[in-house]
Amino acid sequence: MYNKYLTMKRSQLKEAIKAEIKSVLSEEEEKFQMTYKGDPVDLKISKFGGNAEGARDTVLFVNVGGIGKRRSKASKNALEKRKELLNQKVDKIMFTNKDNISKEIKDISPSDFKITSVLSEQSDNPAFDKKIANFAKKINNEMGYPGGVLEAMKQIKSRLERIISKVEGAKRGGAEEESLIKIAKISRNERTKAQQNLLDNMAKKTKELKKLKRVEI
Repeated sequence: MYNKYLTMKRSQLKEAIKAEIKSVLSEEEEKFQMTYKGDPVDLKISKFGGNAEGARDTVLFVNVGGIGKRRSKASKNALEKRKELLNQKVDKIMFTNKDNISKEIKDISPSDFKITSVLSEQSDNPAFDKKIANFAKKINNEMGYPGGVLEAMKQIKSRLERIISKVEGAKRGGAEEESLIKIAKISRNERTKAQQNLLDNMAKKTKELKKLKRVEI
């Protein structure tokens, strides 16, 4: 199998990985969840009951847990439309709790209902785990690792750790450089011994580097 990544430069590889991640994440519509006081919930309005004249009550069903949990996730637009049901005039409100016990209640506060992104959950997040697994599968298909998807995950982890290490190193180097600049602005007589030693060591390293470059030439 031809591996396009093998012929890429480091900068090109980084951009390719970024594009691959973006592609995987865009494959699946981001899901949101509606909750009532922190518990998954679903809302539904139906006509219920009736009398001899055929009149029927308009009932708002608030389901927490059970079917409510299964129907609590959808697109943000769909959940916002469901939440608007709380503003409609109804004859009754039937509330079903997590133990699947239903009872009629007089009113319910819309402020207790929240819509949040499922991907914002950083722990125990199957949707996010699925996206990571799909990305690893795509990388494995391109690279053809003998160990399969598991090896692809290990390779991704290894490279991410290297990138993180380089970024952190660059930040530390930038902080040291800023510190040296500040010290250099202090007159020699006012510098502490530690500050002067730091500048002397840097000057020594710079001279050694210049010598090595001349030898290479």
